[in-house]
Amino acid sequence: MPVRAAAWTLVATAAAVAGSGALPWARSGSAPRSAYGLLRSADRIGVVHGPALVAFRGAWAFVPFASAVVALLALVDRRRLAAVLAVAQAALVIPLVAVSGVGRLDRAWGAWVGLAAAVIQLGAAALALSRAEPGRSMPIDHADSEAACALSAGQPPPRVR
Repeated sequence: MPVRAAAWTLVATAAAVAGSGALPWARSGSAPRSAYGLLRSADRIGVVHGPALVAFRGAWAFVPFASAVVALLALVDRRRLAAVLAVAQAALVIPLVAVSGVGRLDRAWGAWVGLAAAVIQLGAAALALSRAEPGRSMPIDHADSEAACALSAGQPPPRVR
């Protein structure tokens, strides 16, 4: 997969993860619950307590914002930062999917969409991070760097072979 494709895969999966939060993740009785609904219900009945769980619930609220930041970072060619943020986003989804079917809750299809997007997101992030050079967001295309050097020296860019 080319580097740019990995970056745009990060954008697509980040959007899918954010969108999956509004889909039905579990059923309790006859009511479907989104990821946000599950966390709100868990908070209301006192299941969510302790600083780590409260922080997790607060972090989940920023998943849509993180998706927008991943897209912005990919757009401005900061793919390494986009990949790191995408990993953090996926790290929120996987444990929530794991607990969405606990007890009497039946896991619904939205949780599977979120899980699939998070797994693909982790793979794209790993690819984007593995191809990044230290000090740069991603590897340089040498034809582009030769053209940039020629233009900065006031010469016409070299011909593409």
